[in-house]
Amino acid sequence: MSPPPIKEIEKKQGMLLLEVIVAMVVLSVGLTMMMRSFSISIKAARVVQNYFYAVVRVENLVWDLEENYAGLQGEGKRSDMYGEYQTAVDSFDLSPQALKKSTVEVYWQEGKRREGVKFTSLFYVPLPGESER
Repeated sequence: MSPPPIKEIEKKQGMLLLEVIVAMVVLSVGLTMMMRSFSISIKAARVVQNYFYAVVRVENLVWDLEENYAGLQGEGKRSDMYGEYQTAVDSFDLSPQALKKSTVEVYWQEGKRREGVKFTSLFYVPLPGESER
């Protein structure tokens, strides 16, 4: 029996080491890109959650101000902290009548930056003895 021709032996061999290395590089680049996009989407979800909470908190504070005019009597600042979120309410008289300007701010620390939501509104606060309009 004679040995098989050289060309047949070359066809039966497996993949070259270079092909395996190239396949591993392509696979690792693809997995790296997937992991990066996953971490970016988690960070974006956290940012959206922070802004959503801040907007809801600002809305609640504004409703409290509208319903409780005592919070707007005189001028001054009020601040408090809810977990990692800080709130500040600043109100002052705009006219000798009963017009008040109030600024409500909710902010938090995002890494080294300070992020937040700020809302400014005008309120009519009836003077004592004056009926609401």
